[in-house]
Amino acid sequence: MRPKLQGLIAAPHTPFRADGSFAPDIVAEQARWLASSGVVGVFVGGTTGEWPSLTVGERRELFEAWAAHRGELLFIAHVGHNCQRDAMELARAAVECGAQATSAIAPSFFRPQSGRECADYYAPIAAAARDLPFFVYHIPGMTGIRVSPDEQLAACLAAIPNMAGMKFTDPDLYAYGRCVTKFGDRCDLVWGVDEILLGALAYGATAAVGSTYNYAAPLYRAMIDAHERGDRARATELGLCATQLVEALIDAGVLAGGKALMARRGIDCGPPRPPVAPLTAEQRERLLDRVDAVDALADHGAVCHGAE
Repeated sequence: MRPKLQGLIAAPHTPFRADGSFAPDIVAEQARWLASSGVVGVFVGGTTGEWPSLTVGERRELFEAWAAHRGELLFIAHVGHNCQRDAMELARAAVECGAQATSAIAPSFFRPQSGRECADYYAPIAAAARDLPFFVYHIPGMTGIRVSPDEQLAACLAAIPNMAGMKFTDPDLYAYGRCVTKFGDRCDLVWGVDEILLGALAYGATAAVGSTYNYAAPLYRAMIDAHERGDRARATELGLCATQLVEALIDAGVLAGGKALMARRGIDCGPPRPPVAPLTAEQRERLLDRVDAVDALADHGAVCHGAE
C-alpha cells in the first residue's frame, strides 16, 4: 500500500518578468525558500501557477525548471487543460522531466455531467503518465462542475488504475468528511482550502496543497503542531490568523497579492498575467499592513519538519 501523503505542499506562483515573459531562473529561489520553510512538496502549474494563462510550451518549461531545482521536494505536475489531448501531452511531458505524480482539473467550458463522464475524461490523461500516481483536482468554484466529489471518486477509482486521490479545493467540509469516510482507506484526500485547514485536520486530513504555504508555511506548520499536541487554544488562534491572512488577500486580489507577499519574502515572481491586474502601490501597502498586523509571516515557533 502506498504511504499517505503528509505535510504542506505549496502551489507555487509561476514567475514572470516585468514584460510578462516566463522567468524560469526564479524557480531555483522559490525551491530553496520552500524547502527551508518546511514545505514537503510543490503542486506545479495549478491555479496559483496561472495555468490557463500559460501556453502548453511554457507549461513544459515550467515542469523542466522545477524538475531541475526541486531538490527533495515532492513534485506533483498539474497537467489539466480544457483540451484533453493537450492534457495528455502535458502528462507525457511530466513523465519525461521526472515529476513524481500528476493531477488534472476538469474542463470548465464543456463540463462533465456525471461521475462516469469525469472518469472518461480523466482516464486517458492518467494513462499518459500511467506509472505515476494521478490526482483529480476538484475545484468546483472555478470549474463549475456540479458532480459530487464522492461520485467522482467512485467512478475514477473504478476506471483509473493509477488513481491516487483528490486535491479537494472546496470549503464543503461535510462533503470532504463523506469522502474520507468512503474512500480514505483507498486514496489520499488532500485538502486545498488554506483558511479552513484546521477544520480539515479534524476530519483526518494529513496533507494539504495551498497558495499561502508559499510565504506563510511556518504559520500553518505551527497550527498543525498545536493540533497534533492537543493545544486547541493555540491551534484556534493560529487558524484565525490564517483566516485573516486570506481575507486580506481576497480583498487585495489573491494572485497579485500572493506575488506581493513573495516579494516581501525576497523572491520577485513578477506581475500576474492579464486579465489579472497587478497591485497598485497603495493596494500593496494596505495588504502588507494587514498581514503584518496579524504577524502572518512570522515563524510562530513552528517546527519546520524536513528543513535544514
